[in-house]
Amino acid sequence: MHGTADTLALKGEFGQAALVQDLEASFGFSLPFDETQMWYFVGDIYRSLIIRLGPATDGGKANAGTLAYYYLRRGIRELGKGDAVTPDMKLRELAPLQPRRFLKLLATQTGLKLPEHDGSWLGWASIILCLAVTVGFILGIPPLTMNWPAAMMTLALAFFLPLFDPGRFPAGCRTVRDLAEKAAGLNYARLRGDGAAGDAEAIWKALLGVLSSHTDMPAREITPNTRLVTGEIQPEHVTYH
Repeated sequence: MHGTADTLALKGEFGQAALVQDLEASFGFSLPFDETQMWYFVGDIYRSLIIRLGPATDGGKANAGTLAYYYLRRGIRELGKGDAVTPDMKLRELAPLQPRRFLKLLATQTGLKLPEHDGSWLGWASIILCLAVTVGFILGIPPLTMNWPAAMMTLALAFFLPLFDPGRFPAGCRTVRDLAEKAAGLNYARLRGDGAAGDAEAIWKALLGVLSSHTDMPAREITPNTRLVTGEIQPEHVTYH
């Protein structure tokens, strides 16, 4: 989900819980449950990170996205996908038919956490088929009630179809550069240890990289004042500087 112009809607069944898990994995520390429940704006998340990491200015100066790109380029070459890898190369040129498998292999090859693939038409078709059969069987819509073995077989087929889903590359992830930017956010602690910058700007960019893997809202539209969709009543607008 995209949300509204000033609201970031988190994707997935577990929403904020999945986001917290990725933040902890990326930045290398645990976030208290009580604290995460007080996140109403993106700025609240950023403040939690700054409190623990500090606006560091010493250490590495390399760009995290650039480091991630070099790791990805090496991994792509080692997978035999070609030597002429550039930041603007389209991902669909590297894996036109199996994005899901490509991302899994590349993550294993590089040791980087990469964004999850999106479902293709096959995955959505299986969900629709499963729902249609279930509803039809429960409500007694022929021929499902007259032939329950066939209905069970159809449900089984719908259950296993996602296993064969080739997937699609994540939204907003069309080039190797796009993938590197998302990977930079999901691997902050590792890249920091490898020489990436760790100042306040780098922390913000890393946060955007994680957030962009959990929403369809473009990273350029996310600001500290962007609201998070939660089950709680949110406070009035707060301005972050």
